[in-house]
Amino acid sequence: MEASSGSGIIRIRIEEKSGFVHITITDNGAGMNRETLNSLRVGTYIPKREDSGIGISNVAARLKMLYPESAFHIYSLKGIGTCIRLIYPAVSPTESEKRCIS
Repeated sequence: MEASSGSGIIRIRIEEKSGFVHITITDNGAGMNRETLNSLRVGTYIPKREDSGIGISNVAARLKMLYPESAFHIYSLKGIGTCIRLIYPAVSPTESEKRCIS
């Protein structure tokens, strides 16, 4: 959301489709150029600032480690915003997780 003018909006949508959880996160921030986006997608992004973008690569790598059949997509347009989509298998909660939810 850096460098966006006015109020920033982040939308999070979570749904289950055909046994998979789909999490979509969108914002109306500054977006990013094609070069930055491509380097994030292939895991070669080197942030210019310490607090910029490194977490995205970590999330994608951990998701793939936990769920090899998962997917991580990132889309962005400079001046428009960014959309990140995570897709992974839906799993039933364990008994201890069920107790926490209740």
